[in-house]
Amino acid sequence: MNSKSTFVAKALVAIAFGAAVGYFVKISLAHDAERGRALTLDQYVADFAQYKARLQSSESSLAFTVGSMILLSLGLFGLYEFAAVILSATLGSFLGRREVDATR
Repeated sequence: MNSKSTFVAKALVAIAFGAAVGYFVKISLAHDAERGRALTLDQYVADFAQYKARLQSSESSLAFTVGSMILLSLGLFGLYEFAAVILSATLGSFLGRREVDATR
């Protein structure tokens, strides 16, 4: 693996991950917007106590939240590096074969 194929692989993986995250965020926001359009004032008021209780019960400690985000970040970084190494090896073998064929 050379540095050029590694750089290209990391760029492609970052673009793919960014596109995937953007797609799923857009889907989630569209789903929330649709639920908001369908919600009536009567439905909102009727479920207010349950909604408030659910919001208040979802508290977690700072240590748990920070620890979870650290583990998530490390996992995503590991996945990113693994995907980049695999793609870099694939690109390297493809580009290496093309250079060998060009010298014939």
